[in-house]
Amino acid sequence: MKKPNGYGSVYKLSGRRRNPWRVVVSAGYSPDGKRIRRTVGYFSTKKEALNALGVYNAAPYSLERLTFEDVYKSWFDERSKEVSEMTAEHYKIAYNHSAALWKKKFADLRTLDLENCIKAESEKPSVQLTMKSLYNQLWKYALRYDWTSRNYASR
Repeated sequence: MKKPNGYGSVYKLSGRRRNPWRVVVSAGYSPDGKRIRRTVGYFSTKKEALNALGVYNAAPYSLERLTFEDVYKSWFDERSKEVSEMTAEHYKIAYNHSAALWKKKFADLRTLDLENCIKAESEKPSVQLTMKSLYNQLWKYALRYDWTSRNYASR
């Protein structure tokens, strides 16, 4: 039976392998319009692979996969509708200064990581304050959806 659009794919890899079944999901699009695909895992049977794909789609925002970038995008989509264009632009600037955190798992980030990023990325106090404000709002947003248990940005 066909899977829904955007659900993901299960492929059998060639050759003799212990885990020949590969589970792949779409992770968005590159600036030139090509699809970015991310491997969820490799499995020994097709049934295991399909189950893993189902588990992934049941909870795509699982803490094991959730990155700083994912939380920001989710938060910004919601927040940008509530604030002025200038404020949204300031958030984008603060986010761009936080490039060192983008691919890190959100659950693994601690106060020291945030402080080091603020100190390393900008010497301007106004940008530092905007970065701290952004971090506070991201952690409050993550707390609301139970993506984290503590607000490490408020320290």
